[in-house]
Amino acid sequence: MMESMEYTYTPGLFSLLQALAAGLALGLYYDVFRLLRRLFRFSAFSVAMQDILFWCSAAVGLFFVCLRWNADVIRVYFVFFTLIGWLLYLLTAGQMVFWLVDSVKKPICRIFEKIREAIIHTVRRFYQIIK
Repeated sequence: MMESMEYTYTPGLFSLLQALAAGLALGLYYDVFRLLRRLFRFSAFSVAMQDILFWCSAAVGLFFVCLRWNADVIRVYFVFFTLIGWLLYLLTAGQMVFWLVDSVKKPICRIFEKIREAIIHTVRRFYQIIK
């Protein structure tokens, strides 16, 4: 009688899920840069430097994650599914994050503008009194 050989896809599936999780983390990391750009104005040179910092640090981080999670082997599918996870994050949760930031940004900016106007008014009045 032949014994049936059993093959399980669990390690491959687990690796795929790890790659998608790494992509999610990469998306969250990229959102830090996007949020800073959304809240503050940067020059084109500064944005380029931020992008270089992001891509270099993401590449190094992904390299070490690949080695750690794949028994010291860099697998092409892991990188591919990491990028898929990153894109899925940017197209879903990343959009919701920016909707939330935009809806909260305007009222907060108005409050800071009122505070700034009050400080400027106070400094001008103080300057007029001293003068």
